[in-house]
Amino acid sequence: MTTTVIVMAALSLAGCSVDPASSVYDGEQTDADRIPDFVMSDGNAENYDLDSSRFLGTAKGREFYAVRSVEMGHCIATVVAEPVDWHIVCSPSGEMRFSGSGVQGRYFPGGYPEDSAEDGWISVHPSLRIQE
Repeated sequence: MTTTVIVMAALSLAGCSVDPASSVYDGEQTDADRIPDFVMSDGNAENYDLDSSRFLGTAKGREFYAVRSVEMGHCIATVVAEPVDWHIVCSPSGEMRFSGSGVQGRYFPGGYPEDSAEDGWISVHPSLRIQE
């Protein structure tokens, strides 16, 4: 089992600004929005506001969740159920590029403009893109 928590500094993404009232966290959390228990079973749950977690989608055999951290800002959890593997990457500004569990991604909680897609990237959610 691999468990890794990575905190990254924000990386500027051209033309983006963080919307603190991001639509990623709008609405009520559902059972599907909850990060799997095995991710938070290593005693790191106190670092995150688990009531804020939201399921963003599935791509390349991985599930992606947004979650807030009081100390680290906006975070993305990349989860693979079999074999168990997960990574959490955080940024105080919310804007970030990340890699973990075999994927590279970009996250912007305020959402990317629809016409800003780049070749070689998959839109998993309006706020999340991963590299093909």
